[in-house]
Amino acid sequence: MKKTLKIIRNLIIFILISVASIFFITILHDEKIAINIIPSYMIIICSIVSLSSILIEVLRIKLLARILNKKITFKTCFDSIVGHEFLSAITPFGGGGQPLSIFIMHKEGLTMGESITISYLQTFYTILVLFLVGFISIPLFPSVLESKTLKLFILGTIIFIFYFFGFSYFSISRPRILKKIGLFTVNILHKIKLIKTHRIYHIKKRVLTEIHMFNKHIKTSFRTNFIETTSLFLLTLLTWLARFISVYPIISFFGNTIGITKFIGLQFMITAVNYFSITPGSSGTTDILAAIIFGLFIDKKNIPTFIIFWRFFTYHIIVIFSGIMISRIMYYFTHNKQKGIDLANK
Repeated sequence: MKKTLKIIRNLIIFILISVASIFFITILHDEKIAINIIPSYMIIICSIVSLSSILIEVLRIKLLARILNKKITFKTCFDSIVGHEFLSAITPFGGGGQPLSIFIMHKEGLTMGESITISYLQTFYTILVLFLVGFISIPLFPSVLESKTLKLFILGTIIFIFYFFGFSYFSISRPRILKKIGLFTVNILHKIKLIKTHRIYHIKKRVLTEIHMFNKHIKTSFRTNFIETTSLFLLTLLTWLARFISVYPIISFFGNTIGITKFIGLQFMITAVNYFSITPGSSGTTDILAAIIFGLFIDKKNIPTFIIFWRFFTYHIIVIFSGIMISRIMYYFTHNKQKGIDLANK
């Protein structure tokens, strides 16, 4: 019950931050929101294109499982994706999505090590694609650097990139050092009272076990051939392209003619530099950053309405759809004391 209430609380926080950011953008631009300017048929088309990204993601997970010499059903892939999308949206740093995704795959027959490895590689290729395309877009459209806010986001993102790939390096090549770092971190958290005394042994044991399992399977996953690596990269790219391109049909309703290459490049840039946002689902920070960046290319009077549609088709519709689809799994996850709660507290 406590876990269910926590999820509801986080969902409310996500909604409140999103609404507050749109309200702030509207006041800043002193313009009214005009949602009725987009016809219903166009909303349906954009929604279908955006949601197709989930099907592409299913193919990506199936390929990752095949690399580990495992078969995984469509249902397991689908549940894992929508579970990841929904919990990532309502937890800081998107931290809740990965444990649920791992739990679902493990429940359906994969070992814990295999589930952790697949989840990690999802994140690895997502970050690789977002940051390659996003940071390449910056010199292609240098006018975005007029924004001091964007420069701050870029700086913070670079720091987190070093952290992520540093952690990956130690996980793969120096697991003993990573274990020492993990145990040291647990001890620090215990000293500052963030980890209770009766939990410290269990948490240390879990840290050591997960590092061992991850190291065992990740080496196998990186022994892929060129075709598999390229396919993973392209499927990841297509997943994000489907989301970003879904909004393009409505751009003409705002009286603007941004080229499709620039339009997609700007979205990769916004998503890349805001990927590690602390707010649930990057709510608030994404909306405001997008308003600043798109404000350089779209009439400012149209920005509040455009940001609502842009955020809805690239993210909110996927979260809503995922929340509906995952309700059954969420119930099991929040009531399974042996597996679900253990992972949720990760």
